[in-house]
Amino acid sequence: MIMGYMSTQILATKLHIPSPRRRGVSRPRLVERLNEGLHHRLSLIAAPAGFGKTTLLSEWVAGCKRPVAWLSLDRADNDPNRFLAYLVAALQTVGPDIGPHAPRSLFGVGRGGRGEGRTSKINTTRSWKTRCG
Repeated sequence: MIMGYMSTQILATKLHIPSPRRRGVSRPRLVERLNEGLHHRLSLIAAPAGFGKTTLLSEWVAGCKRPVAWLSLDRADNDPNRFLAYLVAALQTVGPDIGPHAPRSLFGVGRGGRGEGRTSKINTTRSWKTRCG
């Protein structure tokens, strides 16, 4: 469940960081590119299914000295409310105080208008960047 919104069920396995494979192919050049990406606002990893994105990221996370939030996505996460709820839950694994009020606004609970969820998400993201950047 997300802190601050107790009726939202979160599947914990979607937030679990996979362990690196014991016999996987090491990709030092790609790991170095990920490290270089720490100096940018966003790094995007895109490849077809089965090309090793999860394997690469789990290898990188194992050697990373920073807190890491993990979120595994599937087709059901195309729903904006569901996606944002999981995003907040993932961020709360590295900072439990991140976005405690975001879920209420994301799900339309409360008196705010349509933009309330976006505002809370922006505030949550800004809070995370300030603490971890």
